[in-house]
Amino acid sequence: MKKTIALAIAAALLGIGSLANQGFISSAQAASTTSDFWLKKNDAGWVAAAAQGKTVVSGKSDTHGGVTLKVSEILYDGLRMNVVIEREGDKKFLKYGQKGAIDKLSFAVDNKDLGFLPTMMTDNIAFVTLANAKKTILPDEFELTVQAKVGQVNEPFIIKVPVRNNLGKVTDLKPGTTKKQDKFTYQIKALRSAGATTILDVESEGPAPADAKVLKQNSATKMYYDIQDDKGKLLLQQERSIENKGPKASYSEQIIYLSGVSSSQFVTIRPFTYTKQKNGKLLADNKGEWIKTYYKSLEAKIPLKN
Repeated sequence: MKKTIALAIAAALLGIGSLANQGFISSAQAASTTSDFWLKKNDAGWVAAAAQGKTVVSGKSDTHGGVTLKVSEILYDGLRMNVVIEREGDKKFLKYGQKGAIDKLSFAVDNKDLGFLPTMMTDNIAFVTLANAKKTILPDEFELTVQAKVGQVNEPFIIKVPVRNNLGKVTDLKPGTTKKQDKFTYQIKALRSAGATTILDVESEGPAPADAKVLKQNSATKMYYDIQDDKGKLLLQQERSIENKGPKASYSEQIIYLSGVSSSQFVTIRPFTYTKQKNGKLLADNKGEWIKTYYKSLEAKIPLKN
């Protein structure tokens, strides 16, 4: 069983480009958007696009029984798609079955069902994420169909939105870099980056190296990986899971970060662990932030450009 620590949730964006003639308006043109809410989630990919006026609001909606649902914003960059669905009017959170509550959501691309997609509900907003670390998830251009079941409304809500990846091509590197310290080994299988997303594909074996000064009678968690760009800035990871039990013998992970790295000449992979105390809590500083132990000998510099 895991405690999932949601460090950040991606916000929605998509370059406006030729979509302006297909029912899209820019966030600057929209009378009301969810921008301020999602900005608080610190999604660097979204923040950068918003600063350039590239956040797109679809304006597509459907109304039944006095309830209106709107697809407010969409991000698609070839590696992840985020959809923000907003109930207009009443901003309060509604429980399942209450009138106006978004009880169920389903999605299709060019009429092909996408199946279950992780959804976060807050107040009057549903936020949906689709990401795939190993391949481009969808074509560069498609029609997204959002279907919703709303509490105490018999008719289904159906909203169709044209989507295009206007954030550039996905870069796909396969470094194969391997690093080892003590009994711990990891290999960087792939590093993929798009306009607003970076995904690290990494495999590891063995326990994290022991640091006697930090651990004492405590224990190290599994290994985690920060990505640092060539300006020294760390990319924010979408979420990070803390395991209740001790680390497993091996891991195969695809880790999503909420920023692209196309402007960097290189990135540095910086493995680290947290320290679990005997009481099960993670060691924290005086600000309550969990303390990271980095392993300099395990760091790997990955060039992005020739």
